[in-house]
Amino acid sequence: MTFIYNKLRGRIVEIFGTQKKFADALGISDATVASRLSGRLKFSQDEIIAWCNALKIEANEIGVYFFDYELSNDELERLKA
Repeated sequence: MTFIYNKLRGRIVEIFGTQKKFADALGISDATVASRLSGRLKFSQDEIIAWCNALKIEANEIGVYFFDYELSNDELERLKA
């Protein structure tokens, strides 16, 4: 399963203009933000809350921004079986 963060990326640009400005606002590196958005690093619950606060994401919208996913072909085939 691969998580898709396109909507989250869009929200970052909408609120902060750039990923770098967002990272600065959170006090983390741009590389850390990039690693989370690419899936190289997983989000902790505390990070999700901090990102939601900074991006003005309501609790009932968390799933849309942080848990959108795509299944691989192998995963799709297993579901069909």
